[in-house]
Order: sequence, then structure tokens, then C-alpha cells
Amino acid sequence: MSTGDQIAHEQSLVHCPNRHLNFGRPAAVAAILRDRVQWIELEAVAADPSAPPLLRALALLGQPEE
Repeated sequence: MSTGDQIAHEQSLVHCPNRHLNFGRPAAVAAILRDRVQWIELEAVAADPSAPPLLRALALLGQPEE
């Protein structure tokens, strides 16, 4: 995907201790997502044979279904 392409489908993965965790006020959550999220580009990881095995496994999630 080049820089000018639009995203047609997006998926996100959030790691948290349990599903009952209270994330608090929506504005605070938005600030966390804006300022403190670490992005992992799975497309780039999939193309990098030297990427760590766990990241390469996660990159499989971005592969199109046949």
C-alpha cells in the first residue's frame, strides 16, 4: 500500500489484562491512542525475513484470505 492509498478495511489489536478493564473517560482513551500507541506495520514485517518470529506470525493476520 503506498502512502496515497486509502484504507478500505482496518483491524486493530488491543492487549489488556482482561476484558472487564475500565478504560476510563473517552477523552483520556483518545489521548492514549493518539500519543502513546506503538504502531507495528504488519505489511512491512511480512516482507522482512529478519523480523522476529512473533512479529512474522502476527503479520499473517494481514494476509488476504484465498
